[in-house]
Amino acid sequence: MTHLCHAEGCMITVRPKMLFCHRHWRILPDLLKAAVYRVYVVGQEDRKDPSALYLMVQGVAVAFVARHEGRWSEEQTHAHLERRFELFHEKLGAAEKVLFRKLMEAWP
Repeated sequence: MTHLCHAEGCMITVRPKMLFCHRHWRILPDLLKAAVYRVYVVGQEDRKDPSALYLMVQGVAVAFVARHEGRWSEEQTHAHLERRFELFHEKLGAAEKVLFRKLMEAWP
């Protein structure tokens, strides 16, 4: 099965454990890259069981790239982030909520 880069509109095939192609990965700030690495669990792509925290961080990363490339307006980006938080905040512990807040504070 083909796995595409998660960036909006990107059709580049990447390994299943990769979130983005190289070009889109390079767009992310270091804090967001570190967050993706921190919440990724080896094999989650094979088991099809990413954590709620991974899905939240993934959503932040996708929104960041889409906004950076001008594919989403500021309003679309904020609506996406709010939906992600609403979907997953009940499944997160205090430390994970702090991580999400830090990511939001680092938002350009």
